[in-house]
Amino acid sequence: MRVTNPLAEDEAFLRGDLLTTLISRAEYNLARMQGNVRLFEIGTAFFAGEDPAPASWSEEGRASAEEMHVAALVMGQRSPTHFTNPLPDSYDEWDLKYLADVVATAAFPSGAVQLIPRRQTRCGRFRLTATRSARRAASTLDAPVWAKPAFGLELNLEALVQGSATSKAYRAIPATPRAQVDLALLAPTSVTAAQIDGVIRRESG
Repeated sequence: MRVTNPLAEDEAFLRGDLLTTLISRAEYNLARMQGNVRLFEIGTAFFAGEDPAPASWSEEGRASAEEMHVAALVMGQRSPTHFTNPLPDSYDEWDLKYLADVVATAAFPSGAVQLIPRRQTRCGRFRLTATRSARRAASTLDAPVWAKPAFGLELNLEALVQGSATSKAYRAIPATPRAQVDLALLAPTSVTAAQIDGVIRRESG
């Protein structure tokens, strides 16, 4: 879905996945001769949904939906180079399997997470079956010949939520920015932290 007023013409569309963002960051590192990359992001992905609410219709006439995803990308050495281990092992698909298992178990602690082996493809050797539906897209990382293989995973954190993410109501962006105020106090040693906490809670409501 195209943005009406994009900040840059080469980034004029809402992202449909998080791995594409991580791939661009990995390419940024590779362009600066940094081949050992460990990245992750938790953020929103946008795609065409079926919500009939007028506020969610895009310019193509289809309803838009959004989901909270988590994605990770690793490549290069598993650990920093050290004189005790001058040639550390590199990440492989088994590391990705472990990461996918850990992430899925943390995201769905009450659900059964299963990683099913599959034939070797561009999308990896394991298929995560914790989600109700799967949408896969093959992404290509523009890497120099000296770079190690990159391995990425992405998980829909709302896959097992009843009602699906498409039923979310639209909320306008706040008109005022969020403000954070820090308060520093200087008190006699005879005053305890519990007394200070009680006064703050009583006076501030």
